[in-house]
Amino acid sequence: MASRLSANGRLVDIGSHSLALYSHGPEPSSFADPVVVFVSGIASDALNWQAVTRLLGSSVRSYSYDRSGYRNSESSPIAPTAENVALELSLLLDKASIKNPLIFVGHSWAGVLINEYFALKGTEQVAGLVLVDANHETAPLVVNVNDPTLWTVAAGVDVWVAWGTEAEHKLTQEEWETFRSAEATDKYKLIADTEEENYASSFETLRRKGLAQRQPLLGNKPVYVIAGTRSRDWRRLHDAGVAKGNGTEEQRSHVREMIRTVDEKTTGLMKEFLKLSTKGELVFATDSGHFVQLTQPDMVVDGVKIRTSEDVDTNTLELHLVRLMNAGVAGFVVHGSNGEAFHLSHEERSAMICCAADIVHQEGHETRMPLIAGCGAQSTRKPILLCRDAFKSGASHALLLPPSYYGGLITDEKVFQYSHAVADASPIPVVIYNLPTAAAGRDLSSDTILHIAKHPNIVGVKLTCGNTGKHARVADKAPAGFFAAGGSADFILQGQVVGANGTISGLANVAPRACVRITELAAEGTVAEARRLQAVVARGEWIAIQTGFVLLFFHPLCSNCQRNSQAPGILQLFFIPFVEVGQGAVQLLELFIKLGHQVFQTINFRLVFVPDFHNFLGVELPSANIAASMP
Repeated sequence: MASRLSANGRLVDIGSHSLALYSHGPEPSSFADPVVVFVSGIASDALNWQAVTRLLGSSVRSYSYDRSGYRNSESSPIAPTAENVALELSLLLDKASIKNPLIFVGHSWAGVLINEYFALKGTEQVAGLVLVDANHETAPLVVNVNDPTLWTVAAGVDVWVAWGTEAEHKLTQEEWETFRSAEATDKYKLIADTEEENYASSFETLRRKGLAQRQPLLGNKPVYVIAGTRSRDWRRLHDAGVAKGNGTEEQRSHVREMIRTVDEKTTGLMKEFLKLSTKGELVFATDSGHFVQLTQPDMVVDGVKIRTSEDVDTNTLELHLVRLMNAGVAGFVVHGSNGEAFHLSHEERSAMICCAADIVHQEGHETRMPLIAGCGAQSTRKPILLCRDAFKSGASHALLLPPSYYGGLITDEKVFQYSHAVADASPIPVVIYNLPTAAAGRDLSSDTILHIAKHPNIVGVKLTCGNTGKHARVADKAPAGFFAAGGSADFILQGQVVGANGTISGLANVAPRACVRITELAAEGTVAEARRLQAVVARGEWIAIQTGFVLLFFHPLCSNCQRNSQAPGILQLFFIPFVEVGQGAVQLLELFIKLGHQVFQTINFRLVFVPDFHNFLGVELPSANIAASMP
């Protein structure tokens, strides 16, 4: 007998019978917003996701459902093989008109079920994947969860009590009682037993489809894998069984050996799931056994939110900034010229600056490390307001790009008047930005720059034009204390030769140490080695340009080029946590160049254009949220 359908539930006719679908959270604001679909493991219905959906709250739309034969769903006329379950899931999503990008969250057997769904429907609609101690297709070849000796020792044991789930679950008492009551029904026992009969064969059936040979099946779509601590469950089963007098000593010894090796084997299986995508992350639920969603639902929520939130990810930004400082950068540019700030609200812009300022101060670098905030706009009034806001948020300097909307009407004299008007009102020093491609082609001459530089509150210029002759003239004739920074990793060494104080470069976010090292070699007089490294960096810059990598710039800051100069060099940053340390810097940059096209041509830009990058190129990295990458 079916239970009473809750207010958030409805029956969806999939043709042969109806399935119970439950909606959680607000309706998506558009068809572009991802929604979450929970897929339960074997012998499980929608009830085991209740703690997760409650914690998700209003952050995202999600759906759970009862598979055929469970609780409020009708029985299916076909056997519950993994292929048939995947077919019914696809029919459910279609008949329920769920057309949004899908983030699948699957537990246990759902690792097989979701892959069967991929085999059936493809991955075009899939936006991400969260796997909760899921079954890999090779799992039975590595770990036998149905080992008869284990269950001989655990005979007569209430697994929910023995595992500690009854004491440690995060459901409400009413939810837990409903969960346990559902398992006691004849309807549940019938479908659970039938699924068990089809469980073992489902792995070989999936393996025969050869999905493992077509990786990364999800391309660069994020995959978040949570590994439970299986030894925890088995140890508790063993102890409870021994307390009941179950098993011979030989059988108990066999189970103890299983316990000793299972976590290592499970970790290997979980790592196989990372091959599904170029962006995979593996985390460990050390305080849970197999049912992580019941005992540590917050870990599942973390995986979902990383994939759905476009809020500024300040935690990852902080990690990235510390990494850059450790690589030797000299400062940060937040909100530069590549369009990032236009995708953020006023509050988000301020949050980015505040976050960077806090890190600079916490790390004890406030006396030497500039924090430059982009404040350019198409009027005089707005840049002044942005400069004031940047100052309040903790920025030390403002980066000012000339207006360009009516390029033909903006003369050098008007740029001079504009720059001085902003500098007059700005509470922080101003750095002029010469970037012709972002200013309707206007390329400020050295004469104009030197004329502008006479203002006492204008203290530097970023030259992205690439004209080293202009750079030499400005560096030679500018007022004392004025710094002339290059604006691209393409010409770090060339800039050093003609007197640059540093470079502000987007590529420094990818390879900060390599960029900094060029300046160090130049200062040491090791020109040949500096030239070789400059060639590698320039190739990396070219890959970034060719692949549209520039769209990812977020302008934090970066690298000290001459620590002892009055105006330390600055390297603008880029937002990919790409690990490169010491002698590994060049090798990793070479790898970036080699894989640049094949990796970045597959980027799926959505709304704010920037996907998150973590575990990039197989290196464990923090997750970078979409909005955080676009200050």
